Amino acid sequence: MRHSRFVDVSMHLTNLMWLSCETLATLKIDWKLEHTITALQTLQALKDIEVRNFNTNACTICMRDELLRVQDQNLQIHSPHCACAEDLQSGLIPRFFRTLIARTNIKKLTLEAEVLCRNLNYLHHLRHLTHLSIIAKKAGLDGFCIPMNFSQAVGQLVNLEYLYLARFFYCYDDVIYIVDRCRKLNEVRLKQCVGFSDVVPYDLVEVLKHKRAKDQLPFRLYMLNLMVDSSEACSERSGDSNEEVSSIVIL
Repeated sequence: MRHSRFVDVSMHLTNLMWLSCETLATLKIDWKLEHTITALQTLQALKDIEVRNFNTNACTICMRDELLRVQDQNLQIHSPHCACAEDLQSGLIPRFFRTLIARTNIKKLTLEAEVLCRNLNYLHHLRHLTHLSIIAKKAGLDGFCIPMNFSQAVGQLVNLEYLYLARFFYCYDDVIYIVDRCRKLNEVRLKQCVGFSDVVPYDLVEVLKHKRAKDQLPFRLYMLNLMVDSSEACSERSGDSNEEVSSIVIL
């Protein structure tokens, strides 16, 4: 139901529609405010949910405060009244995450990085997740800059088996940390990430040697259309040292 007007109906009709889907296990839908929360509350058999196209345009005050929090995690900010405080969505997104926390039967979750990274305080409650996909909306020149506590938050998902990151910026250290902490994690896919180091397989080998038993292997790393910082590329070419790579590494 991505890019569909079918959910742009009255709340009453939407409720009836979801109630008729008693055995629906997978749902991919655009963010439709209360309609999306209603779907999450009603579909009791739901195990796999993907929600995209949140409105993530924050006002100037919120963007400034978010930048300050990234720079200093202990900073206490008391902002004046801003435009986002009157935005209906600003209250519904926390409600969406609280509803998600209550649904322990959901094992697979796909969200946009801009939304999840602003609500990382909810992530450690989702310990039942086995599959997590985080996709940034746009791949700019620098990709998506993740907050400093991102890897710590994902590292608390003890049942995580699969991780997909798309359009991230310099997530090399974060991947190493997450693989170290999530012992059940056996597949990582990275797509269109910027500035990724091509020596990550060597560091992953060291982590796996110390953290995994034989029955917890193999570990699969998929690197798709990555812009890597390669020392070899730097020495062989006089121009741009970045090169695009796609590879599969099984450890």
